[in-house]
This record gives sequence, structure tokens and C-alpha cells, in this order.
Amino acid sequence: MIYLVTLTFSKIPEPDKKSDFDKALEDIGFSNMIDANGGSELPLPKTMFCGRFEGETAAKVRTDLTETVCESLKLLGFKSRFMLMVAQQYAWSIRNA
Repeated sequence: MIYLVTLTFSKIPEPDKKSDFDKALEDIGFSNMIDANGGSELPLPKTMFCGRFEGETAAKVRTDLTETVCESLKLLGFKSRFMLMVAQQYAWSIRNA
């Protein structure tokens, strides 16, 4: 089963450490861009990342990715509260308001 996983942080690193942070999340499979209808990519809010992941259940994907993200943040020496959401069927919207 393929799931859309959204990862939101309460804070992100300062600009001088942001590229290492982004690279660590990209290595896991997260991006700060999302595919839109028509094939274009749209940027997500600065503290949000998402990716598509395969797994047996949403709960297993959540547990596995939560541990992986925690390990990556620990290696970077970065602490932040985060929320990880896993969805099988989903719809999303990005708007500037």
C-alpha cells in the first residue's frame, strides 16, 4: 500500500544548518515540494515536508518513519517537536491567503 506522509515541525534550523536538515529529510524520502495536478510542483510551507511511502499499514509506516526521523534529527544534533501524519486516500490544497 502507498501512503502520503506529511511531516510538520514546530521549528526548523537556522539558515546555516537548513541545507543539512533538508538533505537528511530528502534521504528518508521527504520533500518540501508537492506534485500538483498537471505535473507541476508546489512549495510547501517552510516547516512542512511530505513524501509517498510504501508499507503494510498506516500505523507501521507511522512508527517506522517516526523512528527514522528521530534518528536523523539526533545525528544532526537538532531538536524539534514534529507531527507525522499518514494517509491512504487523500486530497490537499495549497492557497495563499
